[in-house]
Amino acid sequence: MLIKPSRALALLLVLPVLANAASYNCSGSVDQVTVDPNGEVNASFTFDGGGMSWQAVCSLNENPAFNVTPAACKGILATLLLANQTRKHVRMWFDNDTNGSCSAPQWQKLRQSGWYWGPSLQG
Repeated sequence: MLIKPSRALALLLVLPVLANAASYNCSGSVDQVTVDPNGEVNASFTFDGGGMSWQAVCSLNENPAFNVTPAACKGILATLLLANQTRKHVRMWFDNDTNGSCSAPQWQKLRQSGWYWGPSLQG
């Protein structure tokens, strides 16, 4: 079976992009959790290899900027509070290869760091 030259060229152009797309996860403690008057859930994490201080995680109100439903945000908040109170670690998954580490600037939306899954309570 022969591949058309146009398809072969398209494949060659896409492969480097796929090779550079990296997923990684960060595991560590939830140091602080707050809910602001607008219903925005913020948290500070200390991860192995870095930390993320005061990240806007989600909103308990409808807010498309977070791409998280209010119902899902309630579950995330419960997991973060449980981890904080029991001193258990959480694991979070990211897919932002521009960062590639478990650290981020303060006061940004966690999605800006490529967060796409978690938190998962550990141990």
